[in-house]
Order: sequence, then structure tokens, then C-alpha cells
Amino acid sequence: GQLAALFWGDRDEGRARADLRKALSRLRLALPEAARAGLLGDGTAVGLSPEAIDLDVARLERLVADGTPETLERAMTLYQGELLAGLCELGEAFDDWLAAERRRLDELWRGALARLLEHHVITGRIERAIQLALRLLALDPLQESVHRTLIRLYLYQDRVGTALAQYERCR
Repeated sequence: GQLAALFWGDRDEGRARADLRKALSRLRLALPEAARAGLLGDGTAVGLSPEAIDLDVARLERLVADGTPETLERAMTLYQGELLAGLCELGEAFDDWLAAERRRLDELWRGALARLLEHHVITGRIERAIQLALRLLALDPLQESVHRTLIRLYLYQDRVGTALAQYERCR
């Protein structure tokens, strides 16, 4: 009932369930045969088998949870922006869920960037640290701690003018 209401909240429950059954049937037919087993349903619940389907969100979460510099770098290449970007509005309930999920993934992404930045600062990979700091500031220019880190990185490279310009942007 929840999934049907999420997509077809403007219809009565019986019609929404019928539309969900049709959509799942069409989805099964559209999937490659090897992936069809990954779509699970028993009439009351619908799910995806994690063994049969490789989801980029799940992979991103695993890489960030692992938290090594190597897995965080892989997560950086995996994250391509907003979840389901360009998807048209599908009703208030779905839009609310999607907005919350986008915020959650964005926070996960920013946290991973910050952890990777810290690692590169500690290990002396200055150029990579500068790239990450700039990327974080592009996402949120109000992160004073990232501005301070970037200023220190520029000073470490004897780029005093660039450090002063960064200070002015922060100020």
C-alpha cells in the first residue's frame, strides 16, 4: 500500500495497487533476463535483491562506510550528483521522500569529501587537497574551516597572493 500511495497517491487505494502491479509487470519485462530475479514481490511487499542488482547508491554507501582513502576516492568518481536528477514530480509523498534522500546522500558525499581532504592534508598531498577544498567550497562557500585549510595549503606552497585572495573571499 505504501509504494502504491507513494506513486499514485491521487488515486483510490484499489486503483493505485492495480497501477503498481502493472508497473511492476512492465518493469520485469523491461529488465534484462539476468536482472529480473532481483525484483522481488509477494503481493504485499516489493523489494530488490542486493545480490542480483548493483545499485550505485548502495555502492556509494559501502565505499564511504569503508572509509579508507582508496574507497573514498572511488566514491568520488561514483557520485555524479543529485539522485534521480531531472525526474518529474510524481506526487507530494514521493517528492518529499526524494528530497530527503537527496539531502541524506548530499551530506554523505560532503562528509566523504571532508574526510578525504583531511587525509590528503595529513599525508602532504597538497595539490589533491586543494582540489578537494575547492570542490567543497563550490558546494558550500560558507565552510569557514575549509577556507582556513585552503589558505594554509596555499601558504604551504608559498602562494601568498592566492592565500590572501582566498582570505578575502572567505571574509
